[in-house]
Amino acid sequence: MLKGKSINQVPEPGILALLGAGLLGIGARSRLKT
Repeated sequence: MLKGKSINQVPEPGILALLGAGLLGIGARSRLKT
């Protein structure tokens, strides 16, 4: 239960950070390729 709660509390900001980093990484790669 504790692990489930901590996992449920972490993902929202964690996922947003991962998505943001992924978008920035893709943008940087596309800029470098172009």
